[in-house]
Amino acid sequence: MCHSDLSLANGTLRTPLPVVLGHEGAGVVTAVGPGVDDLAVGDHVVLNWSPPCRQCWFCLHGEPYLCERAAAPPQPYGVLASDGSPVYPGLNSAAFATETVVTRAGCIRVPPDVPLDEAALLG
Repeated sequence: MCHSDLSLANGTLRTPLPVVLGHEGAGVVTAVGPGVDDLAVGDHVVLNWSPPCRQCWFCLHGEPYLCERAAAPPQPYGVLASDGSPVYPGLNSAAFATETVVTRAGCIRVPPDVPLDEAALLG
């Protein structure tokens, strides 16, 4: 657990609740949504908690690290079985979950021989 996750847990960084923490993650793709044609089930990926939009001025001018839309408010990615309340991904990743749902822009393919525990540190 890193300082950012602790800051979400203690309220220093605000996020809607309930939340699944973890934003430095890597894993194996288990499914892809409609329109995703450059990732496939079985691909190894690093999760990018702040993916650039690729459409704003900064992204179009080679500075995606300054993306104006990268820190968009988190959207629910699941619901609680008990009452149907929305569940939010901490810093858009929810990497502490066994499985998570992220945008295509939040996945960066890595070679399958890169150990996932080491790849997660890149996130």
